[in-house]
Amino acid sequence: MSAIEYVFFIGIALLFYGSEYLQKLDFPVVQLIRYIQLPIAERLEMFIIPAYALSVIYVVAVFLLYATGALQIVTGTSHRWSKRNLGVTFVLLLSTTLAIQHWGWANETGKVRWIEWHNWLDASTYAALPLLLLIAKLRIQKRGARHATHKPTN
Repeated sequence: MSAIEYVFFIGIALLFYGSEYLQKLDFPVVQLIRYIQLPIAERLEMFIIPAYALSVIYVVAVFLLYATGALQIVTGTSHRWSKRNLGVTFVLLLSTTLAIQHWGWANETGKVRWIEWHNWLDASTYAALPLLLLIAKLRIQKRGARHATHKPTN
């Protein structure tokens, strides 16, 4: 839901309920839709859940392709595409996720620890990414200068 839609629905709820009663409602837009009594509005989750699921499936598919590409680069098979690499990547990601779920999130201490790890990894990624891009740019420039001065022999 975009910000404009949200402001629009809150404005309608404000006009419909008034400012005094609006403060007492937890979800005024949902209450407004229930008051209208459309049969489709009562089963709104039939449309919302698949819409969210499509975006999650898309993100997971893109992540799986990125991980497969990384695995191919690491193993040195990046010159050819293989469904086997995709399957291996899927099994590795699934086993890692299940291991973290089983051993890492077993109690509240584990949850807090994983959230802290995630925050530190995010922060280090944001800090290291410009440095890595600068190093890559310098290496490309150095390689380009070296190849420009090199003259092939006949």
